[in-house]
Amino acid sequence: MESESNKARVNDVLEAHDAAKVRLRMYDINDGSLTVIEGTRETFRFLADVFAAMADTECDDFWLDPNGPGFAWFDAASKKGLYINRAEALDRAGDVG
Repeated sequence: MESESNKARVNDVLEAHDAAKVRLRMYDINDGSLTVIEGTRETFRFLADVFAAMADTECDDFWLDPNGPGFAWFDAASKKGLYINRAEALDRAGDVG
């Protein structure tokens, strides 16, 4: 279970970025074998900060969904969300390749 301070680090990223400027768009191409991530410069700064927050906290997972939690950061045309799972525990168990 994540502590409030770890959860706060990821939430700080959300609060630090203006959702109106982060227009994340994700969709599949090539018969679903590739996922496209499109966005503005601010979108990629936002994603970089999200990934850094995940590396720096004990929070194991985080998601944004264009039809659920985090929808404000997505462009209306986005078809996919983003789920981040830090898999160190799986790696120690030998389950990550």
